Amino acid sequence: MPASRYANDAQIAAFCRQVEEKVATMGGVKSASFSDGLPLTRIRLTRFALEGQPPPARGSEPTADMRGIFSPGYFDTVGIRLIAGRNFTVDELQTKAPVLVMNQTLAKRLWPNESAVGQHLRSVPSRADTPPIVSTVIGVVADTHQEGLESKTRPEITKPMVDFTQLTFAVRAAGDPEALITAVKSQVWSVDKNLPVYEVRTMEQILDEDTSQRKFQSFVMSVFAGLALVLASIGLFGVLTSLVGQRTQEIGIRMALGAQSKDVLRLVVGEGVRLVLLGVVIGVGAGIGLSRYLASLFFGVSPADPATYLEVALLMIAIALIACLLPALRAIRVNPMTALRYE
Repeated sequence: MPASRYANDAQIAAFCRQVEEKVATMGGVKSASFSDGLPLTRIRLTRFALEGQPPPARGSEPTADMRGIFSPGYFDTVGIRLIAGRNFTVDELQTKAPVLVMNQTLAKRLWPNESAVGQHLRSVPSRADTPPIVSTVIGVVADTHQEGLESKTRPEITKPMVDFTQLTFAVRAAGDPEALITAVKSQVWSVDKNLPVYEVRTMEQILDEDTSQRKFQSFVMSVFAGLALVLASIGLFGVLTSLVGQRTQEIGIRMALGAQSKDVLRLVVGEGVRLVLLGVVIGVGAGIGLSRYLASLFFGVSPADPATYLEVALLMIAIALIACLLPALRAIRVNPMTALRYE
């Protein structure tokens, strides 16, 4: 925010209120709110102490990520669920009241056997001449990832925004969010036509940026896995073709003695199925053993998810059965008289 036009927090707050009110009335907008950042983007670190307990040694205080918000609609806008207690009131946010909302991880860590609502935390200022502030916990929200999907959930505190140097404006759309970008910019510029609006992204784009490296790694691994599956299928095809060649005379004798095509088909495919099942058992066992080394590549699914292993196993079996088809068809076309003379 340019200091020449926004000399104090009151002027910035007035700007934020006007923009939020204008955007909230737009069609296709569910909610809108200002904050100092969004999940998966920048966040600050704060130190604190438990009120009523002896202060820890300087530098050894517990820490938590800290998010500053401007309006009560922040949690609805970014999709964070309130678990216990209540949300901020408009008055608390405007007056920067000493209240806070913490995430479930921090609440369970500090008060595992009682409610966090109503408890008190004391800030630990970075400067010795700054007095600490005692804040009351008014609510607990669900955990969310602030530093990336692959990172562990960290303790987090949400407080009324006190630093207006960098503002992030979030809009929850009822439909396609990209369709609202131009209209939202226009509403911002209707309040201040000279204000720069930058880094406009949808949450999907933020997620893509956060997971781009892992997606590339997963893609490369998928390519190699696909090549391995193709090579395995070719190998199975070769083994069964060789098997049919070696047992041509046996197949001819069976057919001369009355064996039907389905019997020969069952013989060849049965050999293939035994090889496939052996490979699936070995592959699933190895996959379970190695899954813990690949856990960082999985989001929203357990590395040992039974459904995933079942789907992959069925896919491998289906492809392997297709590889069995040509040798099996060759076997049932064997002429018994020719096969009996086969060396």
